[in-house]
Amino acid sequence: VFALTADHQLLKVSLADGSEHWRVETGEQGVTHGTALALAAGSVLVGEYDIMAIDRTTGRRQWTFVPRTGYAPGPYLGDVHQDVAFAGSASGHLYAVDARTGRAEWTAAVDPEGDSTVYWPRLDGTTVIAGFTRHAAPSGGGLVALDIADGRERWRFDFPGRTISTHMTGGPVVAGDVVLAASGD
Repeated sequence: VFALTADHQLLKVSLADGSEHWRVETGEQGVTHGTALALAAGSVLVGEYDIMAIDRTTGRRQWTFVPRTGYAPGPYLGDVHQDVAFAGSASGHLYAVDARTGRAEWTAAVDPEGDSTVYWPRLDGTTVIAGFTRHAAPSGGGLVALDIADGRERWRFDFPGRTISTHMTGGPVVAGDVVLAASGD
């Protein structure tokens, strides 16, 4: 079992008896921005402010992903598929990161103005689906679906604007050919 602590340590603990295998510092300082973990072949991906890979066996740091465009993908680390990790960001971007090397496969600007948060991406076959909240006026939110291979936008759904609270609050959950998500209202 892997766990991320509030004081920036990653723990590996035996599921059988609770004994600690190893404990490593992530290198982050101050406030804990994120607590997301994902498993890739041979690595634990840790989402704090940025994303880092830690070897599952030894606890040795393998790489850290700091995006060239945008910032703060760690809190929005989502699903992993075939050694590619997907993450949203506090800057309106969605990233596909090679889980073996830490290099960006592609970056998509869900909000080119950077005034949005893109949340934890979920996968459905060849599609990456993420919720987003627009912080600039007029505020709102919705869902965006991107091609898993290259980040091209396939479709976008804005929550209906009946009230001022149409930001993203939950999901997405993919069930068959339906995507479920909750808005603030």
